[in-house]
Amino acid sequence: MQDERIGAGFDGAATADTATGSLPRTEITEAGGTPAVPADKGGRGTRALQKKIPRWQQISGLTPDAEEAMSRKERRAAIRKLFNEFQRLLREALAEHDADPDCAERSYLWDPIDMLCGELGIARRKLSALCRELSGMAAHEVLDRLRAEKVEAQLREELKAHARKIRGAPGACPGWTLEKARCLKWEFYRRRQALKRGDPFWAPEAESARRGFRNFARYRRACQLRYGKTPQELELSICAEMAEYYEHAEELAYRVRYLAEPERHPRLRVYGELPFNDLWAQALREDPQWLHRQREVYGLAEDLHEQAERLE
Repeated sequence: MQDERIGAGFDGAATADTATGSLPRTEITEAGGTPAVPADKGGRGTRALQKKIPRWQQISGLTPDAEEAMSRKERRAAIRKLFNEFQRLLREALAEHDADPDCAERSYLWDPIDMLCGELGIARRKLSALCRELSGMAAHEVLDRLRAEKVEAQLREELKAHARKIRGAPGACPGWTLEKARCLKWEFYRRRQALKRGDPFWAPEAESARRGFRNFARYRRACQLRYGKTPQELELSICAEMAEYYEHAEELAYRVRYLAEPERHPRLRVYGELPFNDLWAQALREDPQWLHRQREVYGLAEDLHEQAERLE
C-alpha cells in the first residue's frame, strides 16, 4: 500500500511537470542516458558554442589541424600571406596617422601593431614569431623598415640645402678642378658631419625621434633593413650622387660660357666643339633618365635652364 502511494506520487509529479510545459528534474531514457540539450530560443543549437576562427588563421590557413599536415614550403607560403597582409595594414595605419589632424596627440613612441593584432586576433608575440620565421624580422622591425622608406628623401632634401650653402646651385660657380670635383662628396659629407657634431638638434636620439623611431639603434637598423646601409653610409652615397651631378653641371656651364663668349674664354674651347663630348652631353646620350631625374631633384643654376633645354 505504501509502495503504491509512492509510485502514484512520482507519477503525479511527472504529470504536473508535463502539464506546465517544463521538464522534470530527473529524467532517464530507456537506453539509460540523459536527453540531449535542447536548442535555444534562437534555434542556433550547439553551433553557437563553436569558437570563431581568428582572422589571421583565415588569411594564412594556419589552423591547428591544417598546420600539422603542412610541408615546410606550404608553411612558408601560408606565413607569407599573413606577412603581406600585415605589411598592407601597416601602410594603411601609417597613412591614416599622417592624415589624421589629431596625430600630434601620439608621441614618437606610438606604433599601430597592438591595434592591428586586435584586428587580426593574434597575440603580438605570436605575430613576431611568425614574421621572424619568414623574414628574420620581428613585427616592430617590419614597421621600422616601412617607416625608413621616407628617410632617403628626407636626407636628400637636407643634403641638397647643405650643398647649396657650400657651392650654390649646380653649375652656378664652376671653377674647381676635376680633382677637387671628385673629392666634392667628401667635402659635402665632412662639413655635414662637422655641423651635426656641434648642434644638439642633430644629436642621434633627437634625429631618430624626429624621423619616428624610438631610439637611434632602431633608426640605424631600419636603414640597414631598407637600404642595406647605415644612416651615415646613406648620407655618403647621397653626397657622392650630388657631387657627380655637380660635376656634370659644371661642364655644362663651361660649354655655355664658351658658346656665349668664345673670345673671352679660349681655354674652354674643348667644351664648345662639336660634337659635344662633355659629361652633360655624354649623360644625355647614355643615360638621359638619370640626368633628368637628378635635375628634377637638385635643380640647376638659373642661367643654365634655358641653355640646357635648347642644347638638349
